[in-house]
Amino acid sequence: DSHGIRTIHYKGVVTAQEFYGSVTLRNFNDLDFLIHPHDLRAVVKLLEQQGYANSQYLTEAQFTHYVRGFKEFLFQRGEICLEPHWSLAGRRYPFDPDYEGFWKRSRDLKVRDTQVKVMSVEDSLLVLCLVGAKGRWKRLQMVTDLAACVNRLRDEDWPRVFRRAAETRTVRILHLGLT
Repeated sequence: DSHGIRTIHYKGVVTAQEFYGSVTLRNFNDLDFLIHPHDLRAVVKLLEQQGYANSQYLTEAQFTHYVRGFKEFLFQRGEICLEPHWSLAGRRYPFDPDYEGFWKRSRDLKVRDTQVKVMSVEDSLLVLCLVGAKGRWKRLQMVTDLAACVNRLRDEDWPRVFRRAAETRTVRILHLGLT
């Protein structure tokens, strides 16, 4: 934030705190956050200045190609892993990200002593369904994360969930996740 880069944190630690009630009740290996694609170079530069190493060593041409086809980088400094995402699905899945909408609907969540921006519960549900679909629902944690998120939704939230699924072309992915 102090560098003018907006982030929305999701999955991992956010799911643990928000849907399980504590960062100690869910396993996670990294900190995932969404950035706008136009901030990607600034994020890479900032993380490298802070001593994080990018797992991808790319030339300028490779960087441009990688960004078009993939969705995140993995930066590591010691035991800390950070994953800035500029896309939620890459090219393989039909998910139309509404970056401005994510930020407009975002909320603050306190994680230990820090306030972080997180997605709305409705957006989180769609993203968890997308994550499960991409991962072919191979891990039980994908199912339990989704169930924990669903438990947070009220009856009046569901019309927004289905409207957003239609807008992002994820109705089928949502139905699969809910099944």
